Amino acid sequence: MYAHAVSRTLTDTPGRDDDAADAPRPGLTLVYAGPAGLARAGEQLSLAGRAAVLLGRDEPLFPGGPLGDARMSGRHAVIVRESGNYHLIDRGSKNGTFVRGERVTDHVLAPGDAIRVGSTFLVFSLVPPSPRADAGGDLVGAGATMAEIHRSLDLVAPSEHTVLLLGESGTGKEVAARELHRRSARPGPFLAINCASLRGELLESELFGHARGAFTGAQRAHDGLFLRASEGTVLLDEVAEMDEPVQARLLRVLEARAVRPVGASAEVPVGTRVVAATNRDVEGAVRAGRLRADLYARLARWTVRLPALRERLEDVGVLARAILAREGRPRDLGPELVAALLDARWTLNVRGLVNVLTTAAIAQPGERVLDLVPAVRQALDAQASLAAAPGAAAAEPESERAHDEATVRAALARHAGNVSAAARDLGLTRQSLYRLLERHDLDATAFRDE
Repeated sequence: MYAHAVSRTLTDTPGRDDDAADAPRPGLTLVYAGPAGLARAGEQLSLAGRAAVLLGRDEPLFPGGPLGDARMSGRHAVIVRESGNYHLIDRGSKNGTFVRGERVTDHVLAPGDAIRVGSTFLVFSLVPPSPRADAGGDLVGAGATMAEIHRSLDLVAPSEHTVLLLGESGTGKEVAARELHRRSARPGPFLAINCASLRGELLESELFGHARGAFTGAQRAHDGLFLRASEGTVLLDEVAEMDEPVQARLLRVLEARAVRPVGASAEVPVGTRVVAATNRDVEGAVRAGRLRADLYARLARWTVRLPALRERLEDVGVLARAILAREGRPRDLGPELVAALLDARWTLNVRGLVNVLTTAAIAQPGERVLDLVPAVRQALDAQASLAAAPGAAAAEPESERAHDEATVRAALARHAGNVSAAARDLGLTRQSLYRLLERHDLDATAFRDE
């Protein structure tokens, strides 16, 4: 199975397979709720089956009750479902309705749209049918994207199968690997190694161990990770960076479930579970000959892709709350800082969010509510400069970079502006295609009469 951010359409047409009881539905996720701040982050409202939803300070739409945001009007805005789309319409509010930082009066919502009404921030995206009872350890997320990741880990955890984790740097691949180990209830330890940091004989020794005298300097025998993590889990991070001879030995270990230390004459049985991770285009690495196809097939018995933070903005609030909780005392964010976080590109993903919030906490040591002070602006500017730097396109999914404006136009024309059909045609998720539409300044509705 290839688990990823859920790519179903954000409509709820009766009779579709998406109407199954356990299917995610279009909805709103609270990122920051007026006077309550981050405390209510993650609360959700499903829009499925609703013709219209009124957004107002006294409306009890979310599980925690009315938002009570003094900057929201009583009838601030309304979301109306029309012809398969969701329209956000301002009702003449005093402080305005904003989407992605721009004031709107009538806006067709797209997946990932960040909405501001008063001092409250919401994200329009798919929401799971019910909240997860288990908080999921350190793998934090409230939206359907992370619900699918949790479901995928639950399915594979009890098995012995190898798992391949894909995702950009900073998306939480090691966090997911540790969570997988926790759910597996394996009695052995969790050990991790970065395969790009060691080469050749040194990497072989670290992975498989070595016998005394196996090479110069090997004055005593050494148990490698596979032996030390017997009955546990080994994470091979940046597995696509392994030298080919090490790849061949790893394949043998996976197939025989036994390891032969460097310089030893006999194999030793091991019961170690292997999780591999990479931020590379793994299929491209196979095609280029950098990663053995047979090893890839063996590692990818179950594949999970960790989404980029920009693909799950609905989780910014719950992530920020979890990061600030590590400070050891109550901390919250001001609305202008939340607005800036939702507008950031996040080339460094969750790791970048940690950096920005850490800067905010250090720069404001005596404040309970952290604001958008100059030091925080500088940290966000540094993130933006990384996104604009040469080579930053590598942070974008390979599938998106393969499609230029002409290709996207042709697919929309073939499918009369149907975004779901065009996305399937191009091998993309709807979220990816919406990003391409924004990048090329295209409007899918313009193709519906062609």
